[in-house]
Amino acid sequence: MISRVRHNSDGNVALIFALVAPLLLAFAGAGVDYARHNLIRADLQEIADTAALAGARQYLLAKQGDKLPEALARQAAETRLTGSDHFSGASVTVAANANTSSVNVEIAYSMTPSFLVGIFKNPIDIEVKSTAQASGSADICVITLNKTARETLLLSADAKISGSKCAVYNNSTNAVAIGSYNYAKITSSLTCSAGGFSGTNMNYAPMPLTDCPARDDPLATRTPPTFGVCDHTKFSVNNFVGAIQPGVYCGGLTILGSSNVEFQPGIYIIKDGDMEVLGTSRIFGEKVGFYFIGNGADLFMNDSVDVSLSAPLTGAMAGVLVWQDPGGKTVKVFEVASNNVKTLVGTIYLPKGKFLGRANAPVAQSSAYTAIIADRIELLGGVNLVLNTNYGATPVPVPAGLGGTGGQVSLRQ
Repeated sequence: MISRVRHNSDGNVALIFALVAPLLLAFAGAGVDYARHNLIRADLQEIADTAALAGARQYLLAKQGDKLPEALARQAAETRLTGSDHFSGASVTVAANANTSSVNVEIAYSMTPSFLVGIFKNPIDIEVKSTAQASGSADICVITLNKTARETLLLSADAKISGSKCAVYNNSTNAVAIGSYNYAKITSSLTCSAGGFSGTNMNYAPMPLTDCPARDDPLATRTPPTFGVCDHTKFSVNNFVGAIQPGVYCGGLTILGSSNVEFQPGIYIIKDGDMEVLGTSRIFGEKVGFYFIGNGADLFMNDSVDVSLSAPLTGAMAGVLVWQDPGGKTVKVFEVASNNVKTLVGTIYLPKGKFLGRANAPVAQSSAYTAIIADRIELLGGVNLVLNTNYGATPVPVPAGLGGTGGQVSLRQ
């Protein structure tokens, strides 16, 4: 009898399990689907947020028109979606509004649930929305002017641009107009390329926008300084302590040894020769501008010199610390290799030149503001080009077309 009861109990348990099993599987499937639903929604929301921000950043460039912000947002969303096998069939709706400088992105996706959950609802629709809005306009710290060359803005090794409150513009339409490699990184409020770029999201914060309109050269119409005959020819000092005066330095200007040189206020014309600061020299000066013209009019500062300079407040070079003659036929190199360039207040303007930074330390970190407009910029090694925009902290004026109002883009709830 006991044996018969035991066998009857086993049969009851089996029967109960057979009846309950589908329910248990349904609950398990529902749990898995719930987790999948939340994960997919979070991923889609992140894509929508990123796309909306990418589109709204265009309004920092210009307030007119909706087509480009919409196209940039759509491109950003669709690139992410098509790059993932999980979001096949997702649809994107984008609407921009120039009046409010905002971009709205909506993404719809149909999730296929597990078999048992699908009996009750199939598919499960997921929709996310995001709106980003731009305010103000971007302060500009970098414009590279070359319109066709590859890597007109190039960073490698551990090089950095640190300009979190200002915009970086590249006018080259090359497919790799900007290159940031290895551990290099460009940090800005906006990085905008007329062409394309190379590098990953580890090399940019934020990622660059592409196919941007070329940025006008804000100094192209400014009249350069006038000058007369040579005041000095192949001027050179070695272990010199004292001041030197503005004037025309034909054949270049060289500072050697352990010189300690104060540049008196005014304009220094460097003509048909380069300016070299070598050894362990120190140079400093306020209200000074350096205008480079003629053959061999380059700049070189070696790795051990100490530099603190700020631009004129008035006159032809107001706000311009370094100005290369735009009529030059070949690209000149303005190289900063020094690890002690503390202050470069003003704008470095090299319309036919390359700014080459290869120090292993921050450059211009103590400057109230620094801007660079150049044919191309190349940063190597461990240099960190710090581009501040603290305009109110200095009387040095900001050239028109560079200083905006510190524009920013944010997500709107």
